[in-house]
Amino acid sequence: MSDKDTDQTPTITPAGNGPLIVSGLKEFRNSRGETIKAKAKMALCRCGASKTKPFCDGTHTKIGFTDEKSPDRVPDQLDTYEGDGITILDNRGVCSHFGACTSCLPSVWLQGTEPWIDAKGADKQEIIETIRQCPSGALSYIEDGETKNAFHETPEIQIDRNGPYLVRGGVGLEDVAFGDGASLEHYALCRCGQSKNKPFCDGSHWYAGFKDDEALTIAAANRASAETEEGWVNVGVPADFEPGKPHLVEVGERQVALIKHDDKWHALDARCPHQGGPLAEGTVCENALRCPWHGFDFDLRTGQGVGNEFAAEVMDVRERDGAIEIALAEPKRSSWTVSHVLAETMVNWGVDTVFGMVGHSNLGMAEAIRVQETRGNMRFFGIRHEGAAAFACSGYAKVSGRPAACLAIAGPGATNLLTGLWDAKMDRAPVLALTGQVNT
Repeated sequence: MSDKDTDQTPTITPAGNGPLIVSGLKEFRNSRGETIKAKAKMALCRCGASKTKPFCDGTHTKIGFTDEKSPDRVPDQLDTYEGDGITILDNRGVCSHFGACTSCLPSVWLQGTEPWIDAKGADKQEIIETIRQCPSGALSYIEDGETKNAFHETPEIQIDRNGPYLVRGGVGLEDVAFGDGASLEHYALCRCGQSKNKPFCDGSHWYAGFKDDEALTIAAANRASAETEEGWVNVGVPADFEPGKPHLVEVGERQVALIKHDDKWHALDARCPHQGGPLAEGTVCENALRCPWHGFDFDLRTGQGVGNEFAAEVMDVRERDGAIEIALAEPKRSSWTVSHVLAETMVNWGVDTVFGMVGHSNLGMAEAIRVQETRGNMRFFGIRHEGAAAFACSGYAKVSGRPAACLAIAGPGATNLLTGLWDAKMDRAPVLALTGQVNT
């Protein structure tokens, strides 16, 4: 392959009454930001009925899918709204009704009234930041006589959860006419098959109840992570790992305890099946790995508990061509939990700083924060007392005007937050408190 082929601009070509043919794309992600391995050419479902979403399986031919635009769609019309130092441009004909504008800045994007945009309802910078969150390209703005509607540099497609394909970074859309004033750099393409403005999304997935089981895309994302061969992940070389000592390594989205014992390699899930303790921080006792929290032992070869009824998952591991490789198991279900949704929502809200203490009852939330931190979306600061976390959040909000989150375990950990939270309340400082929960 030549450099010219490698550097070509990715393109999307809608096949007549069929899938979206994507060529030359390198960045392809699911709704959680996990990488899906992109092929040189891919056929992506847009009828909403494929059993292998996001990929096409030919179902569109069986259900009579049509890509014709509906005559009663919202008309293509560019409207302008003058503000202080900024002019907002809007074409509701290509709007995907993502809702970032009305949710983030309701003083400008009004609901239930016309005109629905008050360009003088907020500071110019706030308006610009909100427009940049519009995924459909329906919103843009004019500043100092220059129209601005391109905000992303890297060509990519991200799948919106139960929603459209979010296309960014100048991926070319072949043989399609864009709405007047719409951005050519970023746009949202229908995935449910119900849009009246195909190939663009018009928000019909909300009313159609479109659902997408992301098990396939999660598996694809995990397999794409550092693979050396189908299903095997390179985690290092033998010299990186001291014999007889457990080491923490990452295999896809999973954390694994890797141990070399009696000249043999062993790999166990790093989360203790008893109460979630960090097995990679444990010790090797004879042929078992001992959890540092409660002293539970697990056989290195089978993962079965020694003197207890629990069992740690064991993974295949091998030494090959001077590298240590661990088998990447096909996920049985999504590892994305309610805690991950909470952390993801915090990022969407702009909460990117957490002060807290990790313990048994908030391990799930701590893991979700760790994932966001590794992706550069969040910062975590450990503290020695929960009260310090709440006061840190209060001070952070008073200085920055933005909320931070304090994390504590259930019971006394949660009550220790109260003094700092009361300080924030008295000074009207925004703070988000996260506490653990114990099953009853």
